[in-house]
Amino acid sequence: MNYVEVMGGLGNQLFQYAFAKCIEEVTGNESALYTSFFDRLEDNPDIVKRDYSLQNFNFEYKEVKGALNVTKICREYEPFTVMQGDDEVFYSGFWQDKKFCDPLISWCRENLRLREENPDPDFGNVAREIEEGNSISLHVRRGDYLDEDNVRKYGDITLEYYKRAMDAIPGKDDNTTLYVFSDDIQYCKSFMDDIWQRKTVFMPMRRDYEDLYLLTRARHHIIANSTFSWWGAAVSNRDGITVAPANWFRNRDSRMLYLDNWVVI
Repeated sequence: MNYVEVMGGLGNQLFQYAFAKCIEEVTGNESALYTSFFDRLEDNPDIVKRDYSLQNFNFEYKEVKGALNVTKICREYEPFTVMQGDDEVFYSGFWQDKKFCDPLISWCRENLRLREENPDPDFGNVAREIEEGNSISLHVRRGDYLDEDNVRKYGDITLEYYKRAMDAIPGKDDNTTLYVFSDDIQYCKSFMDDIWQRKTVFMPMRRDYEDLYLLTRARHHIIANSTFSWWGAAVSNRDGITVAPANWFRNRDSRMLYLDNWVVI
């Protein structure tokens, strides 16, 4: 059994799950998700509080916590090679690279569902409206991206980006609806008229896995430099356009993130 540490928000958790499935194929041994990170959050005020959310989807995996006996530890930014037969190895990292994701993306496009149906009938109605209409999802991430450390790490996604992204979406008409997902809806309302003057729905914040599921229902996607909206767009099974920001990071190459058919601005 090999172990992949799971940490961060839902987008990162999905990348880590995808990586775990990949190393199963390479090593020939099972992988378990190591989830002790989420039990330690209350003891560390410097870490953004996140929920472990993979269990809310119909994924199959093993989960472990606590002390482990491993033969070695492989960290993402240190040299190592995954080899056939590797066993009892602990992998730590975020693994934000499309090369790990194709099998999970393909599976999700056909099979992804919530493990438990949302009891709120409005959720189901909204999901159907997004799925059946000429819909565009637009994601604006604020929150922890305003923290000093993240400001230094991530590119600044400007109003100009969202304007150009909207221009890149074809087939917009009076029947097109823009669905805005954000952790700061009031901020979005302050500039959205500069981007789109037709029907706009500002989505209330639901639980992270519910919002991700709703994102996957849209036809077109304008994503932020966020793994959350990355996955919402990547696993959508509709024939739409995804627009992604070119300046994902300030000082790192981001080409490994963009799927081949995405429009990068």
